[in-house]
This record gives sequence, structure tokens and C-alpha cells, in this order.
Amino acid sequence: MTPTLKTSFTSYKPVALISGPFFHHLDHLAPLCHFIGCPLLVDDKNTYLIGQKYYRDVDIQLVSIDLQVLSEKYNLILVSTKYAKEELSNIYKSLNINHMRFCFCPHGQSDKGVFDSNAISELGQDLVLFYGEHQKSRINPPDNYFIVGNFRLAYYQKFKQFYDEQIETILTPLPKQKTILYAPTWKDQETSTTFFSFWKNIIQLLPDNYNLIVKIHPLLEKHYPAHTYEALSYNQFKPNILTLFEMPLIYPLLNKIDVYLGDYSAIGYDFLYFNRPLFFLGNKKVPLYDCGIQVSSVEEFYQKIEETQDHLSGKRIEEYQYTFSPFL
Repeated sequence: MTPTLKTSFTSYKPVALISGPFFHHLDHLAPLCHFIGCPLLVDDKNTYLIGQKYYRDVDIQLVSIDLQVLSEKYNLILVSTKYAKEELSNIYKSLNINHMRFCFCPHGQSDKGVFDSNAISELGQDLVLFYGEHQKSRINPPDNYFIVGNFRLAYYQKFKQFYDEQIETILTPLPKQKTILYAPTWKDQETSTTFFSFWKNIIQLLPDNYNLIVKIHPLLEKHYPAHTYEALSYNQFKPNILTLFEMPLIYPLLNKIDVYLGDYSAIGYDFLYFNRPLFFLGNKKVPLYDCGIQVSSVEEFYQKIEETQDHLSGKRIEEYQYTFSPFL
């Protein structure tokens, strides 16, 4: 089923906005802009160049953001960071501009808020997009939301040939064998990344008959550059290791992955679609962990890596449908 997002926004004049070096938000806002038919404005040159490379059908513009000018052309700003609404609406109030509204587009299905309700991004927004019932169930939303389904997957499938070619090029250096994706989250106020504790063992103990892709969260590089660059350098020592940083594509990458290893990253929910084995290193259990195997060490992970997890197949399908209904 193809998303019909455009009909949900007929009463608005929308524009999407990424301010700053947050290229990873492209994979969320760019597909949304495609289905709505609105431009995406960015003020960071690197984000713009990445957007031009991977989202060619989207009207991405590199501009100096002028909120006054935006208010003259649009009345709804689509954002993917929870702080934008409060910050930008306060500026508009100071300008005596009262008609602007903000729509929050989540950057992935998040388990944030399980341990700290202040981490729930959807709270206090003018308008909220939910993938499905899972996100909606985390709060008691007023009538200010749209259920939009998995429009990111729909976008990938619409341009599948292009994206599969992009990923094939990126993965060319790796041997033709099974591939693990390690996608740790960053260290926020609620959950701690497993990256610092485990990345060296994950690399050093990697079996020769498996590839390993380490997808670095951009905020790890921003806040902990020394640790990140050390990990990034390891791909030159082993031919079956590849580290990814400035590559926002999720579903095209997951399509090539055999085993997922994560902690609290939303990418784990995206991987449910492919119904393949998931492993988790985080010591705090969140709902997604019921769809895979939680391990306490890297050694345990590699001991169990051949487990097919067939007994969890039905659970993964059920959770995917709950998370991303009604589309795809």
C-alpha cells in the first residue's frame, strides 16, 4: 500500500527544515517531502551535498534560513528534532507572527521514554506523525496526529534499483559472505550507548567468515570524536570490516544485512521488516528486545550468531505490523 500523505496536508502549505549538520535526518524528512510534494530546506553544505547524492527526486535547497520569509510562503514547518518547535515558535512570537505551526516527524521508531518520560519527543508538538499504533500508545495524544505508516520503506521500494546500486557500490570491498550490522545509538540522558564498551571486542573477535559493518551514529562523532575516529580507522586492518558514517540510507543497507547487533537504536525496528536475527547488547531491556536475543557480552553474541531465531519470527512480524501499520 502506497502512502497517501499528500491528502493529509491539504489544509497546510508545508516546508521541511534541517538546520545544522544533521544529515541523518535526511532519510526521514526527504521521503516525507517526496510523498507530500514540498521542499526540504537545509543550511549546512555537507547535509545538502549528501541529500543531492542520495535523494535526487526531492527538492532540497541550500539556503540561509530566514524565518520571516518562510512565514510569508508557508504555514507549516516539518522538523525531525523535538526542540525545534519550542525554539522556533518563540522566535515567531517575538516577531508577532502567529500563524506558523510545526509538525514533528520522528527520526525512527524510538523506545525513548521507557525509562524517562521526558525523553518522549512527541510531547508538546503542534502536530505529530506516528508510524503506527506503537508510537501512538506511548502517550495519550490529543487530536493533533496523523498515522502515516512506513513511508520510508515505501520510498525505498519506489526507487529500489537506484538505492540497491548505491549500496552495492559501498559494500564492494567486502567479501561475499554473511554480514553483521552493528548500529549502536549515541549516549543520551536515558540510555547509554554500548559503543565505548564493546566496539574493540566486536572487531577483534569477528570470525573470518563474517563481514562486519559498523554504522556510527552521527552524534557519537560530534560529542566523542577521538573514540569514533579510532573505531573508524579499523576498517583498514581487516578486509571484512567496513565502517560507515556519512551515509544516511537505512532500508537499502538493511536489505543486505544478515544479522543485526544493536542496543537502543531505532534501526532495530526498521530491521523487523526483513524478519532476520536480531541481537542486543544493552543491559536495560526495552520492548524491541522481545524480538531478538539480548546478550551480555561480545563472546556470547558470537557463540549464538548461528541461531536462526525461527521461534521469534512470528513475534517480529507482529511487532512490525504494530509499529508501522497501516502501510507496508
